[in-house]
Amino acid sequence: EKELRNEKAETASFAFDKNHVYWGIRQIEGADLSSFEFVGKSYTKDKNGVYYQEKRFSNDPKHFKILDQNFAADAQYIYFG
Repeated sequence: EKELRNEKAETASFAFDKNHVYWGIRQIEGADLSSFEFVGKSYTKDKNGVYYQEKRFSNDPKHFKILDQNFAADAQYIYFG
């Protein structure tokens, strides 16, 4: 298990092996281990997409940001959660 930390000192625990990233016991399908990073809350991203827990929901990691406690956005959509 490896701990990831973002600039706001929020932490989350994820498991890694040589090929995969896991949220809890669930594999994050398609996650790129070399570019994987914690964004905040239960959001992570890599070079290919943005994930909430183990599910990819955005293909726009470059523009993804957390707006406040309840909302996040990328270039096309605003997300509640």
